[in-house]
Amino acid sequence: MKICLLPIDSRPCTSVLPQQLAAIRGIELISPPRSLLGYFKQPSQQKEVAKWLAKACVQCDAAVISIEQLLYGGLIASRQNIHSLEECLRALEQLRIIKKAHPNLKIFANNILMRTTISTVSEKSFKWWKQVSEFSRLKYEVAMSEDMQNSSVYSTELKKIQSQIPEAVLEQYLTARRRNRKINRACLELAHENIFEQLLILQEDCSKRGIQQLEQKELETAITNLKLEHKVFLHNGTDEAGMEQVLTAALSKRQMKIQVIWLYDNTNFMAKYEDRPFGQNLASHMRAMNITPQENAKDCLFILPPVDIQGDYCPKRICFKDFTPEQRSKMAEKIVTFVRQGYRCFLLDLAYANGGDPAFMQCLAQMMPLTKLSGYASWNTASNSLGTIIGQIAASRGENSVANQRFTAERILDDLIYQSTVRQEAERRILDAGLDMWGFTGTDTAQQIIDESFTKNRPLIVRLFGGRMPRFAATLYWPRTFELEIRVLEPLDKEIEEIL
Repeated sequence: MKICLLPIDSRPCTSVLPQQLAAIRGIELISPPRSLLGYFKQPSQQKEVAKWLAKACVQCDAAVISIEQLLYGGLIASRQNIHSLEECLRALEQLRIIKKAHPNLKIFANNILMRTTISTVSEKSFKWWKQVSEFSRLKYEVAMSEDMQNSSVYSTELKKIQSQIPEAVLEQYLTARRRNRKINRACLELAHENIFEQLLILQEDCSKRGIQQLEQKELETAITNLKLEHKVFLHNGTDEAGMEQVLTAALSKRQMKIQVIWLYDNTNFMAKYEDRPFGQNLASHMRAMNITPQENAKDCLFILPPVDIQGDYCPKRICFKDFTPEQRSKMAEKIVTFVRQGYRCFLLDLAYANGGDPAFMQCLAQMMPLTKLSGYASWNTASNSLGTIIGQIAASRGENSVANQRFTAERILDDLIYQSTVRQEAERRILDAGLDMWGFTGTDTAQQIIDESFTKNRPLIVRLFGGRMPRFAATLYWPRTFELEIRVLEPLDKEIEEIL
């Protein structure tokens, strides 16, 4: 099967990870050169991207398309006012043209329901990020309040926070939100016309009480009225969509069955940056990929939830309550038992947002080599990690191949070691060097600091990899610390083969 992927942007998580999972599955996946996809705050070369897509669709069985890439030039650009609604609707029309020219092409589209605040692209914007987030919450409270006294209080607070946000910042946010809201609705129409085989409407970073709730209700009503529940899915997420839909296209509606095992009974927790219990997102993501939970299935998805409230590593480590050593041992023993019984075990580590739980993983590493896991994910939001791990389950075909083991090793190095430990130390040094960790000029100094921080944490890496140090490259792509491209070096040398 040959699939073309138009990713949401050029970050490794959206452009590289889908390629790696496709390779594990044996899918021929083509995507635009990174040079066309933009860089950080610079949008993509949209006209060239549109030309690439038109040509790519001629030779493919399916297309996985980010609406944000096609219409705006990327995720960050989608939160700006670079393009008018009219321009975006004209760009969207290209998909009707492509489908008419290639009626057998299956189009899997993903579209973002805009986050409840602005992009964080500098230290200064991080300040506005927090205030616009509060503005969105108060807009929701005013709209939903049925008590006049409470409504008056919320209105007063709203006016106060609004006065503190620069007018240009707020106007851009609200204008982009109004435009994107109409694009969300236009995408539903394309799904209704069967232009799309599937549409994911992905709720970007938010909280339970936010302005996005009002927009979700409108979309959910429209989905029901248009009878699209079988092909349109609205849930939390964003960056994982390419991975999920590439594998969904490859599976061609074949059903998968996995055994879902919670390691702790906090099954109804609400993850950071999301607006519903994680169990709801789990069910929706699995339904979108035609995955059914089943007891005794050979593929086991272990979920490590937080003790109570999910911790976070961004912008610094926050932990509300940690597991005891006894709890960690009991949970780790459960995974080891299933591995020994021949099950394929995948671990979704959600104790924290933006990184894994080193204490738990070190406990598990003392009982078995972590490379006995068939998959691991713990990066960014809970739904980002979820989409990655179920994508890996689908890609691995029930076999823990060397390519699949390498992918797992890279996730351990990135999601766990970099995000939870190395990044925390590197950011302190980057700030001491006078650089803005959200958007520094040039990457040489930051890259050197990150390399040195990995070296400093060599003992942790060795412990987690069974006493050996894997050879890998960790490369900054965008000028911020938020993401790296980590590759276990290829071709595999003897040392790596022994680890894997």
